[in-house]
Amino acid sequence: MAGLPMDSVGLKLVSRFKEKLNKLQPIPPRIVKTGPVFENTMAGDAVDILKFPVPKVHELDGGRFIGTACVAITRDPDEGWLNLGTYRAMVHDEKSVGLFMSSAGKHGRMHMEKYFKQGKPCPVVLCVGQDPLLLLAAGNPIELGYSEYDYCGGIRGRPS
Repeated sequence: MAGLPMDSVGLKLVSRFKEKLNKLQPIPPRIVKTGPVFENTMAGDAVDILKFPVPKVHELDGGRFIGTACVAITRDPDEGWLNLGTYRAMVHDEKSVGLFMSSAGKHGRMHMEKYFKQGKPCPVVLCVGQDPLLLLAAGNPIELGYSEYDYCGGIRGRPS
């Protein structure tokens, strides 16, 4: 995932990963027109979120959460940079998911507030089952305006 030797465990893993982060040079992603991500798609009336195995994780949860280890992707409406964040996403019915992006200081919330101030809905892509490195990046505090895709490319040493 991060291009570290297989014997990277325990403190050796932490040390090697920290060393990699200290030398990290961002590498932008490679845009593709085909690939496994396009093999199974649903759009419009065909969308049925209930077709996915969505667990009720805790007995006191208010519903089933398709997103806890997912990545929510938003774009800054003014500057255009992408943010990857981890937020909880609860299935409401076959067509709708509630996404909790209300934590102060999170980039997804900042994007959402900018859209709402402009009187526009906030477009979001919810990615479930992504590359684990994207989840790692989405869950880490990364500098405002810095793409997690570029961060992942830098960790991997090639475009993601």
